[in-house]
Formats: sequence, structure tokens, C-alpha cells
Amino acid sequence: MGNKDSFKCFKNYLFKYKQIYFSLHSIEEERNEQLFIKDYAKAVIKILNSLNVEKASFVCHSFGGRVLFKIHEINPYLIDKIILYDVAGLKPKKTLNKSIKIIKYKISKFLGLKNLDKFFSSDYKAMDVRHRQTFKNIVNEHFDNYVSNIKNPSLIVYGKEDKDTPIYMAKKLNKKLINSKLEIFENCGHFCYLQNNHALLLAQFFLNC
Repeated sequence: MGNKDSFKCFKNYLFKYKQIYFSLHSIEEERNEQLFIKDYAKAVIKILNSLNVEKASFVCHSFGGRVLFKIHEINPYLIDKIILYDVAGLKPKKTLNKSIKIIKYKISKFLGLKNLDKFFSSDYKAMDVRHRQTFKNIVNEHFDNYVSNIKNPSLIVYGKEDKDTPIYMAKKLNKKLINSKLEIFENCGHFCYLQNNHALLLAQFFLNC
């Protein structure tokens, strides 16, 4: 799950398996309304049901991890093995700078000051109102208290230099996922599977076990 083009590198490594690729962004465009993580999860389940897939292994990257966790909440029996590359879904730590920024934003909003967009990222400011609300819905839902319910064999793969989903998230996820193994790649960031072929070989080995 994720950007379909970025996952093309898996084709030669997972050639033994029937592969289905999901573009989660296309789900946003199909529905002209704000979305929640459950909407993405239900869309994926619907596609798999239409293809008569009763059980599947999932390879997820970043936001795909959030969707996978929600799929497990809705229908855990659909999931076999899980591979998680630099996934999101756990509550991030609050840094001092971030805490100060939040306080400044809340004060500015309370005082009715204008130009509140300065507190947000350029990506957020470029979104329309609907996509902004969807973004808020997504980032405000965390799975820290749920992932320990997942007992499926899981492989967690992260780049050590990942700034989007920092390495502490990988270690926390490894502790909470009871049947999981963690692999960390040096000199890799948020797209470790594109930066090191060994990250792809891990997927092949894991699924063949």
C-alpha cells in the first residue's frame, strides 16, 4: 500500500506471489468529502473482496501502516503476514520546539489573530479545506493502544536516518507487536526499500519462511 510506482521495485523480489498494489491517494480523489483512516481501510477491504481474496500478506509504507492497523481492527482474519516499512501510526514525541509552536498557535487563535497558516507546513497550506480536514483526521488517530492486539508474524524495517517516522517509533512498534522482528538500515531515510536492495531481500525471505 502506498505510491504504486514506488513499489514496482518489489515485483522481481516477490514474483512468486500474486501482487495487488493500492494507490491510497486515488481513494481521496474518488470521494469528494473529508475522510478518516477507516474509509481507506474499508476501500482496501472492498477491493480485496471484489477479487475474492480471503487472506493476504500486506507490505506497507508510511501512511499504509495506519491503514493496515485499521484493517486489522475491522477484519483481522483478512491479514496473514505483515511487512512494515517506515510506517506511521504511533503518537509522536512532543519536542520542546513543537510544544512552544502549539502554545503560540492556540494563543493566536484565542486572540483572534489572522495569518494562522504560518504555523503549518507548506504541504498543509497548499491543501484545500477538505484535504486539510482529512489530514487532521489522519494524524490525530493513533494506534499505540491497539497494535499489541496484532499477533501476526510481522517484519518492521526502518531507515536509521528517517526523519518522518523516527527510529524510536520502530523500536516502540517492535515492543508492542508481539510477533515482530525489527531490522534497521544505516544511511537510509524514509524510503529505505528504495535506498537499499537488502531491504527488499528481507521481504522476500520473510514471506518465504
